[in-house]
Amino acid sequence: MPNTELAGHPDRLRWNARYAEGPGASFAPHPLAVSALAVPPPDGPVADLACGPSGAALLSAAAGRGVTAVDISDVALSLLGAEASRRGLRDKITLVHRTSA
Repeated sequence: MPNTELAGHPDRLRWNARYAEGPGASFAPHPLAVSALAVPPPDGPVADLACGPSGAALLSAAAGRGVTAVDISDVALSLLGAEASRRGLRDKITLVHRTSA
């Protein structure tokens, strides 16, 4: 999954260190994501940009949506992928290791 072109990117290094050394991911969805999914949005896939270990991606996948989760941190994406697998949602989430710049 890691994009070798991003190996030395300062944002990747910073976010990887944060997620690797931090207290762990909570996977709690942001309240805005909870509100948005409470009133069913139009059908279709969901893009979660700069997702980190996203509770919003997990919430969307649990609601039956296909999710493309994009982040510069391969550590965050690995955490998200592992949690999605644990919840039986891995087939609903596509992990993309990229940067916006």
